Amino acid sequence: MLETINEQQVEYLIPNIVNKLLSAARSEEWDIIDEKIIPEISRDYNNDGFTKELLKYANDENPNVRDVVATGLMAIDILNKELLKVAIKEMTVMAATDEEKFPAGRAALFLIKYKQESDNKDEIEVALNDFKNLVNSKNWAEELAENIPQLEGFINLNS
Repeated sequence: MLETINEQQVEYLIPNIVNKLLSAARSEEWDIIDEKIIPEISRDYNNDGFTKELLKYANDENPNVRDVVATGLMAIDILNKELLKVAIKEMTVMAATDEEKFPAGRAALFLIKYKQESDNKDEIEVALNDFKNLVNSKNWAEELAENIPQLEGFINLNS
């Protein structure tokens, strides 16, 4: 979709693509999200632009929106160190405190992705431990493992 347009056009399209993502999340159109929108976001057209736009919705009241924000951020390779710090801060809060399992789980997955290469390793470790405590206290392990298989080993169903 974005292969034949220039950078200025991409800047214009980013909010529109993110709005389509958010709209699809609100109406629970997961196939469209997984098959069309997330792959478009994950392309290396303008990672900074997509990161900035997604972060605007990290605290949205709709858990489906928070879920796709974390999913979208996970799909992007965030190379800008300052933006990565902001994204890590938002995802540490989401992973450690979100009352909904899927946004918290996807935020934790994002943190796992960036844990080793981040200057915020201690902060990430605390958030991931808080997430594990949430998983245990709310009995989320089985459903998270079923819906986010990448978390299965991390949450350790027996813990």
